[in-house]
Amino acid sequence: MTEEELAEALDVHRSMVGRGLQALILAKLVFRQAKGIYLLNPMISGARSVTEHLEAIGSLDPADRLDVDDYQERYDASVAQAEQEKKEKRLGRRSSPGHSKPAKAVAEGTADVLSLSTVRDRSRRRPPRL
Repeated sequence: MTEEELAEALDVHRSMVGRGLQALILAKLVFRQAKGIYLLNPMISGARSVTEHLEAIGSLDPADRLDVDDYQERYDASVAQAEQEKKEKRLGRRSSPGHSKPAKAVAEGTADVLSLSTVRDRSRRRPPRL
């Protein structure tokens, strides 16, 4: 399935599907093969036969196995690394020239600003189609 098909089936925004898939990728439950193509880890996916399933698991990179003693530590490390990369990317955007948006002139008292708590309480589901 594509991210769009998953979003439609789950009735959420595609960005939420992307975030969920990213979490599954960090947990080594899903692998991204190409843009838009995702595969389940052979250790949790089925196969046409037991032999085929065991062959798929046997050919799996040891770093991608789920039945290892240090699975939790590997997962925690990959989450920390992803957070660090995201932070560096965010800081890189802020510090690079030409990426800042020009300030808009707004008449006093006309700006519509939502409080952070209001924004957090809003639903992430897509608005119903009319």
